[in-house]
Amino acid sequence: MSKIVERNSLPAMTSYEIALADKFAEFLFTQNQIVLPTHHTIHAGVYYRTIALKKDEIVCGVLIKIPTTVIIHGAADVYIGSEVIKARGTSVIPANGGRKQVVMAIENVTITMCFKTDAKTIAEAEEEFTDEFDLLQSRTPMGKNTYNITEV
Repeated sequence: MSKIVERNSLPAMTSYEIALADKFAEFLFTQNQIVLPTHHTIHAGVYYRTIALKKDEIVCGVLIKIPTTVIIHGAADVYIGSEVIKARGTSVIPANGGRKQVVMAIENVTITMCFKTDAKTIAEAEEEFTDEFDLLQSRTPMGKNTYNITEV
């Protein structure tokens, strides 16, 4: 059973914890899918990726392989391994690589992930943070409402 905690970082997960998140993702794929427009940009050598969830929506992310910073504005519970982290208000959270979060919106919430990069395109940045880039909704027909902005 996961414990609910307040913490100031998102830790890496064990292979067992990632496998549990994978199983949950498989279940979510059997449900009606929500469209999550992804707003992203590369500016000043930093990639930013933002999604918005409505109250009670649940999303399972891809396996993030590098350290990032996650900014949460609103209220969400984040499954990260053996813990459920309660994020309330505005949280700026250092996050380790080796994690696959499941997020449930308690209220409407926006979540931004960012990291330093030399990528010149959104696709390059996506491939830098995950090997599961083919699972990103921004790469599927469902994500056609995605807004891509790149540094010039």
